[in-house]
Amino acid sequence: MAVLRHRKFALPIFLDIENATQTALSRDEVTAIAGAFCEKIQVSGYTAGIYSYQSFLETYLTEKIRRKYPIWVAQTGVSKPDYIDYKIWQYRQDGTVDGILGEVDLDYGYDLDLKETHKSKHDEHEEDVIEYTVRSGDTLTRIANKYGVTVSELVEWNDIVDPNRILVGQKLIIRKSM
Repeated sequence: MAVLRHRKFALPIFLDIENATQTALSRDEVTAIAGAFCEKIQVSGYTAGIYSYQSFLETYLTEKIRRKYPIWVAQTGVSKPDYIDYKIWQYRQDGTVDGILGEVDLDYGYDLDLKETHKSKHDEHEEDVIEYTVRSGDTLTRIANKYGVTVSELVEWNDIVDPNRILVGQKLIIRKSM
């Protein structure tokens, strides 16, 4: 997250999920991985999206998560993707662009409302996002007091199920207004 901090992006931060090792996992496991990534991006004030090829999207991700985030679908050799709801289509992986040596992916973007949908929340108000590592003896109340936020905010920002149970080494996102 430190790499993204204080940067503005015209497009969502996309998770490229298509590795062969992921095909050994269940649909629920792959969906959980994608969901965890996207939630971390969203909590940090950015829009998240998911990139993969059509059959991976349909086989390894639930419809619920595919509808929740913008999709960048890779499907080459067709005049239009079979995938129904996508925002970006990678139509070639062997394209050329003046000034770049070697082959590059070529894509079309559709219906991208860059001024609203994919605007970083950092544009709306300045915030500093801190990643805090829970230490022995920490409680959400102590952490909240230390950073001038509420326990409810910590619970929301970090999708904490049981506010009375945090683990040493657990990473927490803290959004502190400047």
